[in-house]
Amino acid sequence: MTFVINPERGFLPSKDPLQSLSKEWGWLDNLGKELPDLVRCKKVRLELNKILPISTQSLESEQVNRARMIFSFLASAYVWEPNQPPVNHIPKGLAIPLYELS
Repeated sequence: MTFVINPERGFLPSKDPLQSLSKEWGWLDNLGKELPDLVRCKKVRLELNKILPISTQSLESEQVNRARMIFSFLASAYVWEPNQPPVNHIPKGLAIPLYELS
């Protein structure tokens, strides 16, 4: 097994990950930033149930990883909302984008 270690970045990718999505997807970035407050206020499922199913086909290739990360965090928070029993499903507004991005 061989490893390529960049002298400047070590094992990190050669390029830093995106810090935000395009304006069209800014709502997803905002929702990701609001997630800790939704968890704290116990409103995760209430708010995430409002997300309508949307196609992720318009995302540029470099945006896919960031969108997948945010949708994954949202789905996890939905299933494991504190002080609530876990659920065995997620709403279509999370499931469809996660399916497409995966």
